[in-house]
Amino acid sequence: MTNKPLILGVMTALALAGAQANAATCSSMTVTALLANPTFSCTDADGDTMFSAFVFGSGVPGTATLSFPADDTVRLGAATGTHLGTGPALNYTATGLMGITYTGISATGLTTGSRNLTTTVTAAGQSFSFMNDGSGSATFSSGPTVVDVTNSSAPGPAGPGRNLVSISNTLAHTPPVVPTPEPMSLALFGLGLAGLALARRRRS
Repeated sequence: MTNKPLILGVMTALALAGAQANAATCSSMTVTALLANPTFSCTDADGDTMFSAFVFGSGVPGTATLSFPADDTVRLGAATGTHLGTGPALNYTATGLMGITYTGISATGLTTGSRNLTTTVTAAGQSFSFMNDGSGSATFSSGPTVVDVTNSSAPGPAGPGRNLVSISNTLAHTPPVVPTPEPMSLALFGLGLAGLALARRRRS
């Protein structure tokens, strides 16, 4: 005879575990590793932004490292003695989780000299571009939840020979929706435990 309470308890516990599972937390990876995993995506440390669809320009060395040094910040840095090349460097998509909407982005390019970094953002059907030799920013008026970002470098006013060695983008957003205690999840967990206890009692 099928032990219905046991099955109910196991199914509830599995469902609860699945609901609580989180996507991989963002950590440092080389460009080579990311190119080998084109569907890679990750969630930042506080779980309010998912980064995905990473694309790197042909001039970016595989030894360059993509990291997430601060909340909602993406950094692409070249290894010592190398640089990020000229042209497309880093594209990705940021998706707001937990009900946040993005309000703007800032970009910083660290160089060995003068080199322009152009950052283009497409959000909610609008496109924003800003060029800078150092840092710059853009503000979104529409409050998008999905932002597509591209970064590209070109020689600055001082001409060639000035190399871009890192790019950092920091997204600003509205405060995240603070999770409240989940009574429904607790109730489901309790039901699962009760089902398991009842099943054990009947077997005894």
